[in-house]
Formats: sequence, C-alpha cells, structure tokens
Amino acid sequence: MKRWSILITLLAAGCLPGFTQRFFSFQVDSLSRSYLLVDPPNEITTGLPMIILLHDQKVMPFALARMKWSSLKNKSIMVFPAALRNQWSCRSNIDSLKADEKFLLRIIFEVRNNFRTDPSRVFIIGIGSAFCLADDFAKKHPSLIRAAVPWNYSSRGSSLQQRASSFDSLISHHPGVAIPKSDTVKFAFDQNEKEEKLAYASHTTLAFHLGRWQQAKSTHTDFDTQTMTDLSKYHFQFGLEVGYHFTERWSAFVNSDFMIIPKERTVNSISWGGGQGVNVNASGKGGIVIPYGMGVRYTIPRGNFRPFFAALLGSTFLFIGGGTASGGAGGMNTDIVKRKVSVFRYSPGTGFDLRISRTVSLQCTGQYAFSLKIAPQLASINRFQGLSLMTGLLFILSKK
Repeated sequence: MKRWSILITLLAAGCLPGFTQRFFSFQVDSLSRSYLLVDPPNEITTGLPMIILLHDQKVMPFALARMKWSSLKNKSIMVFPAALRNQWSCRSNIDSLKADEKFLLRIIFEVRNNFRTDPSRVFIIGIGSAFCLADDFAKKHPSLIRAAVPWNYSSRGSSLQQRASSFDSLISHHPGVAIPKSDTVKFAFDQNEKEEKLAYASHTTLAFHLGRWQQAKSTHTDFDTQTMTDLSKYHFQFGLEVGYHFTERWSAFVNSDFMIIPKERTVNSISWGGGQGVNVNASGKGGIVIPYGMGVRYTIPRGNFRPFFAALLGSTFLFIGGGTASGGAGGMNTDIVKRKVSVFRYSPGTGFDLRISRTVSLQCTGQYAFSLKIAPQLASINRFQGLSLMTGLLFILSKK
C-alpha cells in the first residue's frame, strides 16, 4: 500500500493556548483518507490516552476538533477521523467495514508512533449511528481498544461541558495497565494485510465478459465467394472464464469467447423465366467463431484496483457456411459450402480488476491474438488475428 502523508499544524480556534490541531492524510486501498488530531502542549503528551471520536452525518470532524477539549481534566490525544462520503460502514456492508477497519488501524499505528500514547488506553467513541462501527471495531480488536462507548451529541453548545465529566470518568475508570512487549497494533495491522491477501488467494473465480473484436487489416484477403462471408465485419464477442488464484499475484485460467455470424438470406434478383415461371437468385451465410485456451495471469496488488498481465495459448474454431441458390418452379440449383477449421493462437494481454464488493470485481481486459495461417483462406481472412477489448464481472466462487 503506497503511503504518502501531509502534516499541517495550525493553532486551533477555541482550544486552550498551547493545544495544537493537526491534519493528516494518507492512502488506504488507493483512496485518500484523513483525520484531525488535537493534542495538549508537547511537555505533557507522552503516555496520554488516545480518544478516537467518530462523527455522524450531522457533525463534521473539523467542528468537533474546534471544541474546547481543554475542559477535560484528563488530558488526552483527541483524534477525529473523516468518513468516506460522510458515512461510516457498519454490519450491513462487510466490504466498507473492511476499508474503515484498515483506516482506523492505520490511525492507531501512526498516532502511537508519533505521539507515544499509552497503548493500554485507546478509546473509541461513536456519535449516533457511528457507534455501530466503533462497537464492531472494538469487538474485533479487543487487545487494541480499551472501551467503545456511544455519545449522543447535541449542537446546542452545552453538550460537551455536560459530557466532559463522562469522558473523564471513562478515562479514570480505565487506568493504564501493562501490556506485552510485542506491538499489538503492528500485529493487528499485519493481520489485516494478510487477510486482504488471502481474500485474493486460494479461490476459484468465474467471469462473464462482453466486448469487441477488431480483425487485423493485414489479414484481409479477397472476398470469399464460397461462403459469402467477410469475418472482419463482425465485432461483438461474449466471453466466459474460469480461474484459480494460487497466490495474491499468480493465477491460472481457461476461457472461451463466442462470436456469432447470424444466419442471413438475401434475394439478389427475381426474373421471369417464361414457361418456367419466376426465377430467383439468392445467397445466404452464417456461422460461429470460438476462440478458447488457457493461460496465466500476474496481478500487481494495489488495494481494490489491481492491474494485471496475462499470456494465453489456445486455438480458434471457425465453422462458416454460405453459398448461393437459383432457380424456380422447375427446381433449384444450389452451391453451398460449409467449412470447419481450428487454428492455433497465442495472446498476450493486460487489464485490471476493480473490486466492488467482497465477492465481485469489475474486470477489463485487452489482448492481441496471433494465429497461424488459415489455408486456404476462409471468410475473407487468412489468419484469425486482431485486438480484443472486453469488460465484465468476476465472481469469487470459493475461498479456503
């Protein structure tokens, strides 16, 4: 996870002189997350409790940070994280909960290292509906969070002073205790990272794709007068893929694409044949193209957005039919040709997965297919070669 951090230090309006308000920002799963922090004068910061206050949809972090936290008798490091789109996740959204969990772990890890807070006194307070996340996080990480409590905030101005004694009581009733020398925050953060890696490893996937095929111009030949077909005019593809992730980075897959040439019948001319009645000259065509194969894919872990590179070996099966028919009431003369060909192909490609839920990703791929020569030429081409652009959904079917 690429990390960048910005620190802006401002004197906070309304705070006790010497108190400092700070702004921090970093990346979590390719998303910019931020929090405000208010700390007492430097000479009394070491070993202080850490209070994480989660805002609701009515009160923003900067408004909470500007309050007179100096009224607290037990001086503390006050942390005010900002929710994505002003909404914290909860039990109804497991994937969003995972993102907010990583965000809070990162905050605890950084604040502990930067401000040397008491690791045994980390409290998380949720205003209104935010308590749902506070409670879930505390239950999952009991070794990190001393207590999780709700707070029903009022904007009338007296709520903080009324609640100051409650905050002091919370801290007083949870004195510092000895903890193991091992860094529990670092352990929890690493465990969270491992869980994320496992979420992308040891599982089977199923993907459905739709896209466009563009036949390479260099493969065009003279018009196929036997099948009456020019394959370069057909572009729509449907794809199906089954894969297995051995690790977070490496996976193998088998896939098959389908390109249908709809049956078409065309009346070219109608003429009067004298005693034989009406003569008709018509043509028709149809067929299917099925590229299939197996390959390997290398994925670059970058949070929910994951670019990859792939290589595939396989074949392309072409079944093309077409011809002409002419005649009238006395009989029809037909010249119909049906050909089946399988030709070897190999395809390098690239693309990305964008995870949109715990078991679903948006997948976009691009690959260029090379093939051996088709002899004699078929459907006005001598190779099935060109560019394929596909997009679709990838589903995780099973996980260990």
